[in-house]
Amino acid sequence: MSHTSTPCFSEPLLPSNTNTPSSVVEASNSSMSQLRVFKVGLPDIEEFAYKGENQLTQSGKSAVGSDMALMESEVDSCRLSGESPAHWEKVLEGIRKMRGSADAPVDTMGCEKAGATLPPKERRFAVLVSSLLSSQTKDHVNHGAIQRLLQNGLLTPDALNDADEETIKKLIYPVGFYTRKATNLKKIANICLLKYDGDIPSSLEQLLLLPGIGPKMAHLVMNVGWNNVQGICVDTHVHRICNRLGWVSRLGTKQKTSTPEETREALQRWLPKEEWDPINPLLVGFGQTICTPLRPRCAECSVKTRMTVAAGIGYALIALGPSLSLFVSVISKKPFLILTLLSSTLLWLISLIVLSAIWRGFLPFTISLLWPYSILILTSVAFQEALRLFFWKLYLRLEDMLNAFADKVAKPHLFLTDKMLIALAGGLGHGVAHAVFFCISLLTPAFGPATYFTDRCSQVPFFLLSAIIALAFVTIHTFSMVIAFNGYAEGNKVDQYFVPVVHIVAGMVVKSHSLKHIYAP
Repeated sequence: MSHTSTPCFSEPLLPSNTNTPSSVVEASNSSMSQLRVFKVGLPDIEEFAYKGENQLTQSGKSAVGSDMALMESEVDSCRLSGESPAHWEKVLEGIRKMRGSADAPVDTMGCEKAGATLPPKERRFAVLVSSLLSSQTKDHVNHGAIQRLLQNGLLTPDALNDADEETIKKLIYPVGFYTRKATNLKKIANICLLKYDGDIPSSLEQLLLLPGIGPKMAHLVMNVGWNNVQGICVDTHVHRICNRLGWVSRLGTKQKTSTPEETREALQRWLPKEEWDPINPLLVGFGQTICTPLRPRCAECSVKTRMTVAAGIGYALIALGPSLSLFVSVISKKPFLILTLLSSTLLWLISLIVLSAIWRGFLPFTISLLWPYSILILTSVAFQEALRLFFWKLYLRLEDMLNAFADKVAKPHLFLTDKMLIALAGGLGHGVAHAVFFCISLLTPAFGPATYFTDRCSQVPFFLLSAIIALAFVTIHTFSMVIAFNGYAEGNKVDQYFVPVVHIVAGMVVKSHSLKHIYAP
């Protein structure tokens, strides 16, 4: 897995139009221009612990002097004005309530737990070490590495500086990139001893100059170690959830942010300063327990998408309008077509529920290989095509019954148009069943994250996209039935095999793309 380096900052700490004295602005901008050339070599930070609905547990944080207060005021002056998203307070309160049980890994094994019983100076160094180790590492793995360092007396600058690098590697293994992190730990310990008298840097700029320390790590250490909130700590969980909620976008556009650093800048433009500190553990725990990257537990989430009645009616008309028009203008005129439609809908809906129940026991697959999903798609298509053939046999029986009835009452047999209408009604029932099942699956996702399609189409509202997909189901399956029935009636192999081939190709394309989305490094 490769990691590209990113600049620590994309703009000066102080904007040129503030009332800050010019000497301070020039000094700050000069410092920041030096930081722009510094590249972050290690991956991003993980998390720290959340306690309660309103704040983090921060026992043991040391107070800082007037220079820290001045720096905090400078950060305040550089906040850009931004429009806050609608109803964000209600959404945040809903997430707080869901996080009330504090049952996420971050709540017991986050970076803030490092050295909780140590004196303030040693604890600050422990938090710095934990932050460095946490990148690309699960909380329980990182917590275990910190405990091993502590038990072996290697959680101080003096001990790490004197320790053999191979010993450090063995103790922190299996954290991600443990070899490189062991090297950086010794370098950081040496810097802290030579430049900071065994303590850690007390400013964001100085922290960012440490090897392997990026913006997210530096903000966490400032928040936890120095009780000085200068920015929001944004990891992959916060980045993902803020984009899912529509809270952030690239400056001057409505596009989603592409990196955690872009998310931090966008979030800080509108989120009140008092929320900067608790937002990270709040969303991290939410991302670990409910709003997970893969198979989010949407049914348990109390954060609901708001939709007006007018918009709901509009989406329903998009999804069902053509089907309703076809029913009113054609199918409702003849009772046997209504019966065909209802029977087809019920039959296909039951089959989809059964098929989903069978496969649900095997999902999600724990490997990224394509062949398990290929088997799933092939068996699903085979099952549906066998059912379509069964429906064709029922159709022939229905045709014989109708023709026999016509003979008794001296009426002509079914016309070709009547046969096509029966196929059309059966196909419409098939499409409606798929659309209904799709809408149900959004409420209880069986095959992956319900937000997958909206993540891929960020500019399309969720319900609108759902309506379009439901319409596509109805349209494709309606005309597929007509094509397949025509192939059965005329013995046309091309028409008979056209529909299953299209189903297989479409399923494989969608699934291969979703595999890249889920497992891509």
